[in-house]
Amino acid sequence: MTRPDRILVVDDNELAAELLAELLLMCGHAVRTANDAASARDLAREFQPQVAILDLWLPDTHGCELGPQLRALPGLEALTLVALTGDSSMSTRRWASASGFAEYVTKPLSPTRLDELLGRVCTPVWKH
Repeated sequence: MTRPDRILVVDDNELAAELLAELLLMCGHAVRTANDAASARDLAREFQPQVAILDLWLPDTHGCELGPQLRALPGLEALTLVALTGDSSMSTRRWASASGFAEYVTKPLSPTRLDELLGRVCTPVWKH
């Protein structure tokens, strides 16, 4: 079981971002969406997410460049980065790993895979 986290979803496909946000909201998380890197940086400063789920192919930069930029913002040094992309190439996977991404998930993301992902990246609730 996990407690609610603040999650930033960044995808240039607005519908995909909103659908993922709705699923995350239904799981009890606080969610914000952005459709480009510039908006993501601005939103992250204000929202202070704990997890960022990033599409890697954005119109104004690559997600492997955006992830470290987000982590460089004050208070976001421990931000958990998740790549959610249609690109399954090994070279991009290696780039994401070297850029600090904790998870690399290819689209489409089923509800079962989303639940598994959230179990790995969200804050656990410790029961006594």
